[in-house]
Amino acid sequence: MFRIIQPNTWYTDPHGEPCKILRATHEVIHYIRNGRTCIASMGRFNQDFEPLTKAQAERIAEEIETAEHIEKLRSMRRDRNTQAGTGVAVAGTMPRPQAEQRVG
Repeated sequence: MFRIIQPNTWYTDPHGEPCKILRATHEVIHYIRNGRTCIASMGRFNQDFEPLTKAQAERIAEEIETAEHIEKLRSMRRDRNTQAGTGVAVAGTMPRPQAEQRVG
């Protein structure tokens, strides 16, 4: 079957991982898988890769965006906790009151 392989389309590799097509020539396909740029020959690509439907591709893109956002939030929390432990003033926090000891 003849299929035109266009940039910004999604396929799955032999391991079931989603791959986004960057560019294609008559000999090789450049794609991104797990954040890394990879190259496959046209023969290997046609044999091993399966196209995804538009709905599947949109769902994968949303999941990737959500995962990146969660990682960013975790990084922000980690940075905030690190700063709080070192005594560095963190925006939006109140300093802890000093406990006074009275001898009576």
